[in-house]
Amino acid sequence: MANMRQRVQGAVHNQFLRDQGKMARVKSYIISLLALNCKEVRAMAGYSKLADLMASHQELSLFKQFAALNFKNLLIMQSELIYLEQELLSISVGNLASHDSSERAFEFSIFDLKESAGSLSDSQWQKTLEIRKKLKNYSIS
Repeated sequence: MANMRQRVQGAVHNQFLRDQGKMARVKSYIISLLALNCKEVRAMAGYSKLADLMASHQELSLFKQFAALNFKNLLIMQSELIYLEQELLSISVGNLASHDSSERAFEFSIFDLKESAGSLSDSQWQKTLEIRKKLKNYSIS
């Protein structure tokens, strides 16, 4: 675990250094343009002007990737799914052990499971739908 943490921290640190290097180059370029009294830089005011400058000088188009935040978000989503998976397993085991034959059928019949929607015994179906939403978001991230 500590080894994995060190590798992730190392990767994040390396990305930070690369971003810092790019930012330093952009800053240096802008300063050199200012020194040359560049009309485009002097007229720059706000996002629109900055976007125009970046469009005409593509080497200035630099955007932060938020790598650490993206990794953290994926880890959190993964943890949520693991927790939901355990909850679904617990519900499924409870339904299999139920005295109610329709609840025991949930594990083997999607028809019976879906038909439980809105009843007092629909917790397995509701948990399945909750997981489905989270999985969709996780899969596109």
